[in-house]
Amino acid sequence: QQQKAFFNEPPPGNPLQPAPQQHERSADESYVNVCVPQNVSVGQEFHVLLPDGRTIAVPVMPGSLPGSEIIVKVPPQSTPEPPQPQQRQQPVRLNERGLPSEAAVTPGMQPAGQTYSGAPPGTAGAGDKGMRRRSYGLLGTVASGLGAAAKATATAVGSVAATLGGKESGFTSGVENRVGYALLERLRKAIANNEKFRVLIVLPMHPNGRFLDSLECRAVMQQQFDCIGRGERSLLGRLAKEFPDVELEKFVVFTALRAHGEMPCGPVSEQVYVHSKLLIVDDRVVIMGSANMNDRSMCGDRDSEIACVIRGSGKEDDLVHTEMAGRAWKSARFAHTLRVRLWREHLGMIPLDDRGSRKKYADQFLEPCHRPGTDDYGRPEDMWWDYDLTDPAADDVWEDVVLATARDNTAKLEAAFDGKAWDEMATINEARKALGLSRNSVHIKGEPGTVEFKKDVEWVRSTVRARGGVRGRLVLFPHQFLHAQVLEPGVLTQMLIGQKLFQ
Repeated sequence: QQQKAFFNEPPPGNPLQPAPQQHERSADESYVNVCVPQNVSVGQEFHVLLPDGRTIAVPVMPGSLPGSEIIVKVPPQSTPEPPQPQQRQQPVRLNERGLPSEAAVTPGMQPAGQTYSGAPPGTAGAGDKGMRRRSYGLLGTVASGLGAAAKATATAVGSVAATLGGKESGFTSGVENRVGYALLERLRKAIANNEKFRVLIVLPMHPNGRFLDSLECRAVMQQQFDCIGRGERSLLGRLAKEFPDVELEKFVVFTALRAHGEMPCGPVSEQVYVHSKLLIVDDRVVIMGSANMNDRSMCGDRDSEIACVIRGSGKEDDLVHTEMAGRAWKSARFAHTLRVRLWREHLGMIPLDDRGSRKKYADQFLEPCHRPGTDDYGRPEDMWWDYDLTDPAADDVWEDVVLATARDNTAKLEAAFDGKAWDEMATINEARKALGLSRNSVHIKGEPGTVEFKKDVEWVRSTVRARGGVRGRLVLFPHQFLHAQVLEPGVLTQMLIGQKLFQ
């Protein structure tokens, strides 16, 4: 049955339109004003998106001119749409750069002025009609499983509770995945209860590509800095404000991997680009796959991703009896051995059974400059150290091995290859002059083959070797790198492509 359209007052510039028709409306009827498109004529139909999210076909009645405004009766819904599980929580109120407000993301807390329906948070009910419905995607299922498997650490980043987001109307805003706030909530609990709770995060030192020149790389860096540790709305900024007397590195540390070696042109340094997308929790649960920690991967309706959750079977032969924070702990064999193997690699540890096994390992895995018979950056013995890493939460492991090694490596590599510490490089121009990454050490002034060159190379080697030498590749992530530089794209670029491209 065709719907009859009723005319409103004609818009300016259309004086020849028919006069409005009179119509008596019942109390239970609803209407919407729509504009007739320019490319349709009498007898044709065009589609209208209603406020409740439905689409209806509207016929063009005689006398309806293109560009005119008409009144369309909204047909009643046949049956209410059932609530969908695992829906994205809406709406989200964004604050300054960093994470959104707690009221915007915490179940049971309603932002002022908002009225929610009786449907589960994020489902399309009476209070959020017309909102786009999308599931949490990959992480929604993964995180719920993680929480069930890691009850000993209060669901360990598993009860996903919020988003990395930011500024009310700025560049770092509108991020919808809920990983950042889950980590924040778990860290709050650990700090308040003085728990032995450790989070080691390894990420690239900078996005892949010419990061000092690329608009895309700069934009990604801006959002990373805003969400991780720059400003009061960031993860570390919030924790520092709430717990001013707490040394946050006892609970969470952001790190990267940096390698060094020597080429004919001299000593060089480069980041190890972390691309593994790996999560290990409590030495019991492993999540590995292709999903990055961003909206493109986590929201489920953009990039296609795949991941697997690996848990122990619970059988005795699949358990490793270890310790966690000094207490007896049953670890899953796969998760435990994977974590220990990665930590040993990042910290520069090799097998110490006997000299033969050490030499075999060095011949197979170490860079040529670390093998016997060379005099570049040190002797194989410089790499021969070991420590029991079975308890990742123990003070001696976390503070005396992990943090101490990362700090020492950072200081030595920055001294040997860079003109100043990364956190002291405030602008891109400063970084171009002082950065010794993806190039020779900035301290190499002489030409290869000259006496000056040999002296410069020897100085770099001695700096790397100092006090036991660089061990492994673990370094601290430079939170304050380019702190005085505006990295977000210009207004015109944001208008053309939007910030979603970078999230």
